[in-house]
Amino acid sequence: MKYLPSLPTYSFTSSLATVSWREILVAVQKRFVSREFAIQAAMAELALLDEYPEQLLDLASLNKNDDIHPYIDELASIQPELDEEVILRKWLFLILAWVYENRECCSDPLGVVEQIYADFEYPESIVGFVRYMPTEEPDLGSSEKNTARLLEKWSEFLEVEKESI
Repeated sequence: MKYLPSLPTYSFTSSLATVSWREILVAVQKRFVSREFAIQAAMAELALLDEYPEQLLDLASLNKNDDIHPYIDELASIQPELDEEVILRKWLFLILAWVYENRECCSDPLGVVEQIYADFEYPESIVGFVRYMPTEEPDLGSSEKNTARLLEKWSEFLEVEKESI
């Protein structure tokens, strides 16, 4: 996801959704988030727990460039299985929310949406704000107005999706 201005942070992500270690593992493997994200998640979880697995403390103690495996693998393995489609839907939402929140940092935020659309194998749920996809809505007469409409659809998607994840 080199086209992102930066990867989603743990603090941003956790403000929108709870993510399990299995979800974090998938995100790290797919490079949706950095290794530092996993370390921050471990530190946050440690602050909340009186008792915790040794791997959590080990992971929280790492530097951002240290290998987070096998710690994250172990933490994920002790959690219940999750459907990968559900995991990817959550990350699609979180990444789109991150880009939307930071869209002023992108020269072409709708271009980033197009790349996310491809990376997530063309999910039907975001077709409405993928710029090159055909629409049944009329042209609004200017590219600025059409872009504003796509940004509004993006915002609406995020509001609806936030309630369902």
